[in-house]
Amino acid sequence: MVQTTFLNLPVEKQKKVRQALLAEFRQHALAKAQVARIVKAARSPGEHSTPIFRI
Repeated sequence: MVQTTFLNLPVEKQKKVRQALLAEFRQHALAKAQVARIVKAARSPGEHSTPIFRI
């Protein structure tokens, strides 16, 4: 389920996160997917992680 934190991100950041999610699940099965790889792919250089994933 999408969290309010995600919906409050700028649209461009939401697109980056969605692209990172799609890339991760294209490359790895659900059981092998890693949030760390998704965050790394969605992050801009020098940017701190945005807490959008609830684990």
